[in-house]
Amino acid sequence: CDDNVGIGSGVMSTGALNDAHGNVALGYEAMKTLTQSDNNVAIGKQALSSILAGAGGNVALGYLSGRDVNSGTKNVFIGQEAGMQQTSGSGSVNIGYYSGRVDSSSANVIIGHLAFSASNNSFSSSNVIIGFESATGINSANSTDNVIIGRGAGTGGGAEFTENIAIGSYALDGTGSNASTGQVAIGHYALSAVTSGGLNTAVGYQSGDSVTTGGGNTLFGYRTGTEVTDGHSNTLIGAEAQKDNNVSEVVAIGERAGLYNSATQNVFVGNEAGRISSTGTGQTYLGYNSGYYALGNNNTFVGKNSGKGGTTSSPYSTGTDNTAIGYEALASYPTGKENTGV
Repeated sequence: CDDNVGIGSGVMSTGALNDAHGNVALGYEAMKTLTQSDNNVAIGKQALSSILAGAGGNVALGYLSGRDVNSGTKNVFIGQEAGMQQTSGSGSVNIGYYSGRVDSSSANVIIGHLAFSASNNSFSSSNVIIGFESATGINSANSTDNVIIGRGAGTGGGAEFTENIAIGSYALDGTGSNASTGQVAIGHYALSAVTSGGLNTAVGYQSGDSVTTGGGNTLFGYRTGTEVTDGHSNTLIGAEAQKDNNVSEVVAIGERAGLYNSATQNVFVGNEAGRISSTGTGQTYLGYNSGYYALGNNNTFVGKNSGKGGTTSSPYSTGTDNTAIGYEALASYPTGKENTGV
């Protein structure tokens, strides 16, 4: 038809141009097989060179970009070999060298050098992937509905990677051959070591960056839970909350709350609450500096500086089974047992 424009050797050369309208092709064998397809733009050697009937509204700019599209519609491929092996998928945007190179899914937004470059199936759709080498390893069917933003984020592998959010350089980049569903990692290196661990949420610089097989952790703040590996069911909120040691079932809320705690099933709420706590279990400390130097078991301290501890160096305050409620209640106790202060 006379409203197509083709420039270059082999351009629009083997198809039937009847009922093909509004197409622009520039480059060796660009849109070579064009047949009954409208409003496509192909610039570059063999860009959209396999296009057939019904494949409309595609834009391919770059060497081999969109090369294998035959029936796909409304795709945008920009960059060398961007979307090269896309065939029937529709509504995708691939920008960057090799971005989505072997993917044939639909409704993906892929931006970045080598981003999502290993996926080679038609079922990994509705992903947003942005960043240099982001999601480079994902190559499993049904790896859908992910948001991956940042250099090297969400690398993935041959197992299903679905409904995850990874934002930040190298966030959630260690799953490899392990499946991952519904995890959230936001921050530089957040959850970067996770292998088979699941149901984790980590937000903050290096938050949960050592978690491997641990699951069910909720971590918010700068370097929260950075030594948790296989620990599970922790809720840690605040800068460096429970920063040291691998623990489980701990609640630490507040800046450096439970900073050095190494025991399970403790609750620390308030800035610096239970900061020096180490091996003591059954501890519940609520309030600024509450139980700061306390190491004993089964203590309950509620109020600012309550049960803070009178021994400020090792072995600290080792009293057990104490209860203190109110401002500075039992603030100076060292080794007492079964005291109540109000």
